[in-house]
Amino acid sequence: MHKLLEKQLRQASRNSANGTVDINVLIDLVDQAYCQNDTDMRREKRSNVETEKDLVKAYDMLKLNADEQFKKIFETVSDGIILFDKNGKIVTANNAIYKMFLHKKPSLNGRHVKFLFCGNECVKESCSLVDIKYCMDRGIVTAESMDGKKLHLSLSYGSLISVGTELYFYIVSNLTEVIEREIMLEDANILLMQSNEDLRQFAYVASHDLQTPLRNIVSYSQLLARRFSGKFGSDADEFINFIVNYSKQMSSLIGGLLEYAQTSDQCKMLQPTCADQAVSAALANLKLEIEESGADIHVGQLPDVMAEKLYLTSLFHNLIDNSIKYRSNDRDLIVRIYAQRKDGNSYQFVIEDNGTGIDSQYFDKIFIMFQRLSTSLESPGIGIGLAICRRIVHRFGGDIWVESTPNVGTKFLFTLREAADNSSAKHFSPDEESRPRSALK
Repeated sequence: MHKLLEKQLRQASRNSANGTVDINVLIDLVDQAYCQNDTDMRREKRSNVETEKDLVKAYDMLKLNADEQFKKIFETVSDGIILFDKNGKIVTANNAIYKMFLHKKPSLNGRHVKFLFCGNECVKESCSLVDIKYCMDRGIVTAESMDGKKLHLSLSYGSLISVGTELYFYIVSNLTEVIEREIMLEDANILLMQSNEDLRQFAYVASHDLQTPLRNIVSYSQLLARRFSGKFGSDADEFINFIVNYSKQMSSLIGGLLEYAQTSDQCKMLQPTCADQAVSAALANLKLEIEESGADIHVGQLPDVMAEKLYLTSLFHNLIDNSIKYRSNDRDLIVRIYAQRKDGNSYQFVIEDNGTGIDSQYFDKIFIMFQRLSTSLESPGIGIGLAICRRIVHRFGGDIWVESTPNVGTKFLFTLREAADNSSAKHFSPDEESRPRSALK
């Protein structure tokens, strides 16, 4: 204001004749200056008020938008959210909670938060936050919806404390379907285990009860062949031979069925096992077959693996026996057994022969129970050995497959996990440190 007054005084002085200003003129100038200043101040104040109103309006709009965004997220999120005060009284709950418990909106407002999870009987007249958190914040809890359905819920506890606000919340995840599926799978697994045990017992009893009459049939058939061979004609001799051969085949079938049934849960106790010793035991069991076939068997250095010695021996026994049974008539049988490191903690075993080979269309079929490439009586095997091999390898946690070329030979390959303490861990090739074992004592 003083600058405005000074400007007006200078202008009045220049306009006067003697350069002085009359007192009345001075008073008028001062009044004008004050009026102008008052006008300017009122204008500035109005401007400040308008600016403040604009700011309040903008803040309200931002707050409204934020609230709308919060409400949208609050109501559309898939997990349930419950907001409650320091006394445990529900302030609000989102749509997911009402859908979960089948209550009608807003019937839960004002109810105690523990009411949802354990009914009225566990809600005390005074229930502190510590009590609420201790009782409810247990991870997974069970509750009931309005229709009596049991719910499995996961709870997460938290707080929203700011100026003028003290709220607490639960985030509720509905795990009912997941847990019910797990319970169904557990029940199904128990039934399956019981069914497998029943089948195993049946196979054992059936094979045991059937073996005795079969042995009698074989014995009496062989007795007929010895005493009356040639007395009733060639047809009678042929029929007696059929009876003997089919009876022996049936006996082998029943024995194989029993072995397959017993190759079950007994393989679960895996421990470090020497594969080299298992092969030696299998070759000793097949000594007669090896000598009769003239097979030349070469075994490379083999690693220790996680297995069970009895069943690992059975695995090698069946695979070597398969090579002997399906050898070629055009060349001497050679069988190579070796192992190669597959990856960081497993080995790939190979049983390779130069036998008759297998057409690729039968690669999957040969591992199925009772599946034989030929059904003639002269054809070797009963269709169980390779099924037993696959069952054993799977019980050991590995895989088995075949590679073959007809009239060239066959490779059976399977993987086993390396033993935890395997001092012989290395790469083994077919020819490295391979040693023949065709003459066993």
